[in-house]
Amino acid sequence: MAIFGELLATLKDHHGPNTQFQVIHEDLEMNDFNSLFKRMSGIIPDPPSYLLKMDNVYVLASGTNFYKQCIPSNSMHFMMSMTSVHWLSRTSTTFKNAIYKDAKSSTEETVALHKQAELDWETFLLRRSRELKRGGLLVVGICAVFEDRNTGENKYTMYSLVGLLNEVWKEYSESGKISKEEFVNTNISACYRTMKEMRKPFDNKTSPVSRSGLTLLSAEAVVNPDVFYNDWREKKDKEGIDDREEFARMYVSAHRNWSNSTFMNGLSDSRSLEEKEQIVDGLYDDVKKRISRMNPEIFKDDVKFIYLVIRKE
Repeated sequence: MAIFGELLATLKDHHGPNTQFQVIHEDLEMNDFNSLFKRMSGIIPDPPSYLLKMDNVYVLASGTNFYKQCIPSNSMHFMMSMTSVHWLSRTSTTFKNAIYKDAKSSTEETVALHKQAELDWETFLLRRSRELKRGGLLVVGICAVFEDRNTGENKYTMYSLVGLLNEVWKEYSESGKISKEEFVNTNISACYRTMKEMRKPFDNKTSPVSRSGLTLLSAEAVVNPDVFYNDWREKKDKEGIDDREEFARMYVSAHRNWSNSTFMNGLSDSRSLEEKEQIVDGLYDDVKKRISRMNPEIFKDDVKFIYLVIRKE
C-alpha cells in the first residue's frame, strides 16, 4: 500500500492529477483476492489503502500464474515483483533427506534444482517482456544466496529456519507421525539464487531474453539485518529483558505464512483437513519451542535481496 501510494503520487505530480492509472495485482488463482479488495476499499483499514486519497486510479486483479502471460501484450508501463520469483513452476527434483537442498544433497539433485530455476527465470522474463510497452520498466526483488562473512560458506536466505523445519519434520517421519512418502513430498519448490544466476540472461546478449528487448539497467545486492533479532537485542539492551519466547513467536509467525502450504500439501490426501492442521500446527509449535531455547545471536538469519531494474527497449 505504501510504496504504490508514493509511486502514484509521484506520477500524478509529474503527469497531472487528472491522469488515469490502472493497477493490476497478480497472484495465483487460489489467492484470497477478497481480502485484497477489502483492503483496497478500506474495509480492512490497515495499512491504509492508496485508493482512499486519490482519484482516477482503477484497481483490477489477475488470478494467473506468472509463468504464463497475465495481461495483454504491450500494455504495461511499470511492473514490480517482490519476493516471488524464487518460487519455481514445478518441483524439478526430490531431495530424499531434506525439504530443501543442504550440505548432504547430491550434485545431481542440486544441479536439477538450479537448472529448473534457470528455465523458470527465463520464462518469467519472456512473459513480462511481452506485456511491457517499449520503454517500460520491470523491477524485481528476490531472496538470494549470500556468503557468510565469518566462514565464507554460501548460505541461502532463511538458512537457519529451513534447517530447523527440516530437522523437526524428519523427526516426525522417523517417529511415524508422518510417513516417509509424506516427508519426501514436502520439498520446498523454490530456489535461492546468486547474482551471477540473476544476471545471466542479460549478460548473454544472444539469449532469448536479450533478443526480446529486455536490458538490465541496474543490479544491486542488499543485506537486510534480521528484524526479529534487532527487536530482541534492543529490548535486551534497553530494558534488560532477554525475551527469547517473543523472538521465537514473532519469527515463526512471520515465516509460517509462506511455508505452511508446503507442509499441508505434502501430507497424504487420505488424512482429513483437521488431522493435517493438527500435524502442521504441532510442527510450528515444536519449532517455536526450539527457537526459544536458542541464542538469537546464533540462530538469526540476515536476509539478502537482489534488486534488478529492467527496461524493455
